[in-house]
Amino acid sequence: MKRAALGIICIFSVALWIGCGGGGSSSSSSSKSISHIKKRLFVGNTYAGAIQIIDAQLDSITAFSVSGLGTPTDMLVSADGKYTLVYDRGSNSFDAVNNAQEAVETSGLYIGGFSQSYVLSSDNKTLYAAVRNYQNSTGPQGAIITIDYSSAKNVTGTIPVPNVRWIAINHAGNRLLAFSDNSNSMTIIDPTQTTPTLTTVAGFDHPVGAVFTTDDSKAYILSCGPECGGTQAMVTEYNMSTGATRSVNVPAATVGLLVSNTLYVAGAPGGVGGTVTAVDTGAMTAGTPVTISGGYHNIMQSAGNKIWIGANSCGGGGCLTLFDPATSTAMVDNPASGSNSKGDVTGMAWVDFQNEMYVVEGGELRVYDTSGKEVPTTMDIVGSAYGIAYVPQ
Repeated sequence: MKRAALGIICIFSVALWIGCGGGGSSSSSSSKSISHIKKRLFVGNTYAGAIQIIDAQLDSITAFSVSGLGTPTDMLVSADGKYTLVYDRGSNSFDAVNNAQEAVETSGLYIGGFSQSYVLSSDNKTLYAAVRNYQNSTGPQGAIITIDYSSAKNVTGTIPVPNVRWIAINHAGNRLLAFSDNSNSMTIIDPTQTTPTLTTVAGFDHPVGAVFTTDDSKAYILSCGPECGGTQAMVTEYNMSTGATRSVNVPAATVGLLVSNTLYVAGAPGGVGGTVTAVDTGAMTAGTPVTISGGYHNIMQSAGNKIWIGANSCGGGGCLTLFDPATSTAMVDNPASGSNSKGDVTGMAWVDFQNEMYVVEGGELRVYDTSGKEVPTTMDIVGSAYGIAYVPQ
């Protein structure tokens, strides 16, 4: 009741503010209003070409937004919380949003082609994007594009890697791991070098990603196997100093998450259905796989003592799975009988003080508690939601 009462007060206040001529939005921080909301979420609206600002304390949409964003999809928040990097799939470019000003600071950082994998370095200024079809001046296509979003504010370089589609970065920001289409190798790059050297390491089966330990001493390489046209899905522990490896087979692995000494990996065995498997990284042994949603699994978060797994292209079933490590059980958010699937999961954001997970499914914004039950709200994104990020002031 307290939240409902606060929501009524907020709506009434917003109505008065709009009636007095507020509500305008522009990319100029000097002429637009700033929300000053302490607990806020950014939600990209691809139809409106804007980020809508959500009050996480009230689970409500506010009158504030960040405009001038084209087709905003995925969002990455810098380590210091000062910027949100927004990928515009309509123009294959990035926009840098100043979080304090709630305005676009730099727009049109073009990367020369479509990307489905991009990471931020811990230096609070560098973004790397894998562009499979990037046309290099010489040699085969494919490159990692480097962007300085906070000081130079432009594309600062390219690192040619043939057919690169996925990348991962360590916590220190001095090692990039790159993975190319239809390859059984990975490429190790030191991006801090003026002319980065590339080291190729073989012995995988269509690798698509990696998860680093907190001290960066090891990386766990995810081999997609049959789901990507290979033979055997597996997890390989790679020692970043010695190159020593240990591997364990799993049913599928397109996304992974390391929690303490357990690596959770999910995927669709042979491209059918879905499983999540817990790998003991000490013994390098795999537990019994648990059935989850189908589709292509590419989002995984740990929150509320659960593992949240998102997928796309999951057919008529649910694309969201809530896995409980304590009981090794999974709950798939399947639609009710006679209802349509809620759609692809394209974004997740955990709000810790509410114990709620915000999830974008099929262009709609939904809220779940830690049991997987959907929390009723009045929020309705007019348009189509895609990415989401928790960006507290």
